[in-house]
Amino acid sequence: MDAIIRELCECQSTLKDTERVIKDHTNTIDSLIREGIESKSQLLKLEQDNKDISRRMDCILCNRQSEFVNQWRIVNLICQEYLEEESDPSMQKRMAKRFEKEMAKLRSEKSLRDIEAEVNAVFDNLISYFKKEMGNVSEEDRTMMVLLAAGFTPKAITWILGIKLKTLYTRRARLTRKIEDSGAPHKEDFLKVL
Repeated sequence: MDAIIRELCECQSTLKDTERVIKDHTNTIDSLIREGIESKSQLLKLEQDNKDISRRMDCILCNRQSEFVNQWRIVNLICQEYLEEESDPSMQKRMAKRFEKEMAKLRSEKSLRDIEAEVNAVFDNLISYFKKEMGNVSEEDRTMMVLLAAGFTPKAITWILGIKLKTLYTRRARLTRKIEDSGAPHKEDFLKVL
């Protein structure tokens, strides 16, 4: 009988040890589950934060591009007014002074280079890619691309380049075909400008 009692005591002790091990393992599992849930929750929060940051960055970029294009609004308005009032001599004289002053600034090589640099900065090196990928286009077509990307109207571009409106549209159509026929990696971006 003593042997049975000893054996029962040993079994009971082993059982308590096993219960303790199971309880420790259960606590460890529960802890891991809680950490996993917290980690998953943190991961979901980080993903949401990344989406929010991405949306804000897109909005900032869109606003920056819009502001960049709007800076030429006065030039576009002057060109529009001047060309619409071309037949009225008195209006033409007043507008001519204002117009020539603004246009003289934009016709210089330095201004055109500055505009190109701004377009590249705002539109993720669009003109640099254009020059690299469309090396077979004329300097006039590259300048036209810069001015279109900058947001100038066709009438403003004709005055800056010193060409007729019909010539601009012909060049634009020809350039569009060249880009469409090219294998340029950024051709969709180029076509959006045109």
